Amino acid sequence: LDGTTDTADHTVPVDPQLYVPVLNPGAANVAAGTVVFINVDPTSVPLLSGVRWTVLQNQSGFSFAPDPVVSGRYRYKAGPYSGLDQIRFLWVNGCGIGYTDFSSTVTGRTP
Repeated sequence: LDGTTDTADHTVPVDPQLYVPVLNPGAANVAAGTVVFINVDPTSVPLLSGVRWTVLQNQSGFSFAPDPVVSGRYRYKAGPYSGLDQIRFLWVNGCGIGYTDFSSTVTGRTP
């Protein structure tokens, strides 16, 4: 230990704002088995591949998956049962968690 010191600069990226994904459509009233393509508006988030999602409610028994070709597009297929389905789309950064919910009211068989 000879008393010398070193200095270095460190750049820390800062998120400029909270982003909230905008969905089209944001809701649907559909018959059992109907397919709905949900699109995230690319101007609403910095990067479509950074959008996350989680299932809030799955009363119809729906299926759901990101489109393998089109970034920001998701395929929702209503299940066979009547009920309310809800999927939350999120953008998470240093400013917090911005989210929007997709809701679908499904008319089908009685569970």
